[in-house]
Amino acid sequence: MAWLRHVVRLALCGVLVASSVVVTAQPAGAVSSGWKTVYSDLFVCLKGTTAITRRIPGTLDGNHATADANLFGYALDRSCTRAATGYGRVRVEAERYYENDDTSWWSTCRDSGWKYAAFGWRDGPFPGPYGPSVLLDYGGAVCGASYYRAEAFFEYLKDGAWTVAGSVRSPSIWVD
Repeated sequence: MAWLRHVVRLALCGVLVASSVVVTAQPAGAVSSGWKTVYSDLFVCLKGTTAITRRIPGTLDGNHATADANLFGYALDRSCTRAATGYGRVRVEAERYYENDDTSWWSTCRDSGWKYAAFGWRDGPFPGPYGPSVLLDYGGAVCGASYYRAEAFFEYLKDGAWTVAGSVRSPSIWVD
């Protein structure tokens, strides 16, 4: 019986340690657009997402803008869920909000440039779609304390030419 209590205590300690690691590893401030369909034609659709984070003092991560894209084919029910292959590119901008007495606007603070990669479907222990993605360290409030957002731009190679698929914006967060 003492052996069983010892095993249960060890298991509970392991759960407590694991939960504290998970809690402290969470990003302190992050917002995401969620997956959006940015392009579709008769055969494929391209889905993209973008997110922006801000660094909180005492944490190890933050001040990143990200973008990811996946290409899908249509299933029999016309849902955009089948694996598709191709080639694409994505870029992300970290944008800062400005305003004065008369107007307000968003302006690019940092730009990742285009990142190119193949679209496809991965099997094995971590199955699912893959495609081009980008991570931009925008440096925090290097353009001044304000609201910041990420805007991602997506294109894919169709018949030898780049097809503008669209863009997605994240919600904004305060960065100082």
